[in-house]
Amino acid sequence: MFDEELTNFFPSDARKNEIDMHGGFNEDSDTGMVYTGIPGYGLCRISPDLKTWEKIGNDSLLEENIHGIVLFKHNDETLIAATLNDAERVLIVTLEGEIR
Repeated sequence: MFDEELTNFFPSDARKNEIDMHGGFNEDSDTGMVYTGIPGYGLCRISPDLKTWEKIGNDSLLEENIHGIVLFKHNDETLIAATLNDAERVLIVTLEGEIR
């Protein structure tokens, strides 16, 4: 169901990049936080109520076309695997946006 009110919470500084969004979203089942990538903008964490968007990390690779995103646990740490289809890479990223 489309909720027009929720669209108002999309980051205003990312609106110019919204048209390029087409990848996935993935939820951290422990926290309810949702993660996605916006090409040209970066990796975002979204609150469980979908009202707070936060850009995480500042590496320019996170602004690439993140086409697929998966959260997984490794040694009790939750990490993000982000596939960059245009750059033909897979990044392993912490929940704070640090590329490993």
